[in-house]
Amino acid sequence: MEATAQLLKQKPYSDVRITDVARGAEIAQPNFYTYFASLEDVIVALAEEVSTSPLARFIALREEGKDWAAAMVETAIPIWREHRTLFAIIGLLADKQHGDFPRLRVQQTRDVCKAFEGLIRRAQEDGELPLSIKPRLGSYLCLGVLSSTCDRYDLWTASGFTHEDMVETTASMLRILATGRG
Repeated sequence: MEATAQLLKQKPYSDVRITDVARGAEIAQPNFYTYFASLEDVIVALAEEVSTSPLARFIALREEGKDWAAAMVETAIPIWREHRTLFAIIGLLADKQHGDFPRLRVQQTRDVCKAFEGLIRRAQEDGELPLSIKPRLGSYLCLGVLSSTCDRYDLWTASGFTHEDMVETTASMLRILATGRG
């Protein structure tokens, strides 16, 4: 799996071959099949090790009066940057309804989406957000804002925005979307 992860940092997924993985792992190509049936199986195994679930715990900080949103963004950026290629492959294959990838994408984001959904429901109960907002859909939009910042981090840095700009702006947007308050 490590050899595959390294190759994905060097070349696009479509260019990675089982021969390359076997060579990188210093095993004979037939031995690859002892562990995995396909390259996609390696991607699934890698993806199952990477999860956005730890991000959900930051929403609990809200109860403690801390800035949950900024803490979440600060944590998400390095996770996304480290695993950017893997997330892109999963997204691409999930969008194509390929194999186990749709389930995998849901599994990876379930906890953080459920946490956002809970915030949105609470904000609706408190009158901070309109009842016309569908909490589950709203949670996906919150995740979209977060992942967009992470995906475009290098581009926005090159455009002159600082790390602090991105954390502060994204955190403010997440607070507004999920709670109705900035």
